[in-house]
Amino acid sequence: MNLPRVSKKKGAFSGFIAGYLAGMFLSFFAMIFWNWEMNKVNLFLLPVPFGFITSIVGWYFPRTMAALAWLLAFIPIP
Repeated sequence: MNLPRVSKKKGAFSGFIAGYLAGMFLSFFAMIFWNWEMNKVNLFLLPVPFGFITSIVGWYFPRTMAALAWLLAFIPIP
């Protein structure tokens, strides 16, 4: 299957979105398993470093991160 061309800028943005969604998923389960308080900081700000790390990966592999972000967008997060 041929994936469409994705620029490095769009790959970095897709990488940030993919990392942010994965980080949100992980922080949600960290709140459950380690009895962290569920507040806005833990749920929405804790995943930001994951987004920055994966945006760097998305800069170098834009097609992969675009596909991964598209797939993660449809995983239901409780």
